[in-house]
Amino acid sequence: MINGVGFIGGGAILVGKLGTRGTATAASIWATGAIGVAVGLGAYDTAIVLSIVTFATLRIMTNFKSSKNEQHTSQSDNKND
Repeated sequence: MINGVGFIGGGAILVGKLGTRGTATAASIWATGAIGVAVGLGAYDTAIVLSIVTFATLRIMTNFKSSKNEQHTSQSDNKND
């Protein structure tokens, strides 16, 4: 389970000239797999806690995303047009 989800998450990480993107996506894929395992094992309380922590972490960390990174992303997207 861990290896399969890790492999899928690894495919979500993109490395380019401007840096690495997709690490949060890869982490959330792995967390979703962990939540699924918890539900499958009947540990609903653990699944609920993991869901809340994952959601909160992704929401809070969005505020720390650098605006410089977002500017590079929009510039590279404009170059592709």
